[in-house]
Amino acid sequence: SQNESIFAHSGNGFDFWDFVQYLSVRLFKLLFRNKIIEMAMENIPFEYYDYYTFVEPFLKGYFQVGCHEKGVDLFQKLKKVYQQELSYYASMDEAEQYANIENIIYALQAYRRNVDIFQEFNEAKAGKKEEDTFNGYLTQFDSIQ
Repeated sequence: SQNESIFAHSGNGFDFWDFVQYLSVRLFKLLFRNKIIEMAMENIPFEYYDYYTFVEPFLKGYFQVGCHEKGVDLFQKLKKVYQQELSYYASMDEAEQYANIENIIYALQAYRRNVDIFQEFNEAKAGKKEEDTFNGYLTQFDSIQ
C-alpha cells in the first residue's frame, strides 16, 4: 500500500538493516578515499615534483570527498605554479615563445583543467572569477596563435 515505509521489506526492496549496511559501506569508501588522498599529498612533495598533472586527481578527489578547503588550497597552489610558468613564457620575445610553444600549450591546458575542476565543485561566481583570471593569462599569448 501507499502508506508502507520505504524500509519495509518486500520481495523487491530492502529493509532498514540493508539500508544501514549500504550507508556504512558508502561512508567507509568515502573515509578510505579521504585517507588515501591525505597520505598521497603528505608523501608527494608536489612543489618539487614538476609533473603537476599527476596531482589533478587529488584536487578533484578533495572536492568529491567533501574536503572543500583542502581542495581550494591545492587549487591555489597549482594555479600559482601555472601562473608563474606562464608569466615566464609571456616575458619572452615572440621567437622564444614559438620555440617554447609546446610548453606554453601544456601549461595553458593544465591550468584550464584545474579551473574546470574548480568550477565543477564551487559556486558560479568563484568559478567565473577563476575563469576570467585564466583568460587573462591566455590573452598574453595572442600574438603567437
